[in-house]
Amino acid sequence: MTMASDANAESPTTGCRVEPGLEAITEAEGLAVRPGPQPRVAPGVIEALREAIPACRCAKLYYRCSRTGQPMDRVVHPYGFVYGNRPYLVAFPVWGEYFRIIQLAGIERVELLPEHFERREDFDLRAFAARSFGAFQEEPCNVVWRFAPEAVSTARSYIFHPTQEIEERDDGSLVVRFRAGGLKDMAFHAFTWGGLLEVLEPKELRTLVRDIAEEVRAVHSEY
Repeated sequence: MTMASDANAESPTTGCRVEPGLEAITEAEGLAVRPGPQPRVAPGVIEALREAIPACRCAKLYYRCSRTGQPMDRVVHPYGFVYGNRPYLVAFPVWGEYFRIIQLAGIERVELLPEHFERREDFDLRAFAARSFGAFQEEPCNVVWRFAPEAVSTARSYIFHPTQEIEERDDGSLVVRFRAGGLKDMAFHAFTWGGLLEVLEPKELRTLVRDIAEEVRAVHSEY
């Protein structure tokens, strides 16, 4: 099964989830709020897709191209949602070859069509999400992180990926191993740990973290 990310999904998310957890449930019940910046989803978009997904109903998405700003539309078979810092729709375009991840914030309107589709038996939403660290889909690779001793207690409270394995080192550090794609997602997440997380593998991720750090430093160097 081949998968790709949509053009409207160039900004990936970290910690992608495929079902509502305690956070989402308490928010829906009015018992919790989520501070900080949040993507703005047009009214009616989620409601329409929630109706289409279990009914296997075709949907026409109206959105603007992220590169040109021109209005566009696409007929898709909606399969489910993935959630992180941004919510995404997982869908199979009627005139396409790959599953796509589409930012809900980029959709202006959803039109439910009378046609229905047959859901592919070989598609599993959890398996789809587990291929990556966030929403952006790319070929999985072996990832190894080392957390400094002073970060171990906090790191233990995270599930970084469903495939993760942990190893305690004699020096008090913690090594986390997992297999996933989404190196850019991982690099952004690594920065949230400051200097307490060291990327051991893969080399490409280690280089990416270093390059992003240098870019940020260059922007702020004049201060």
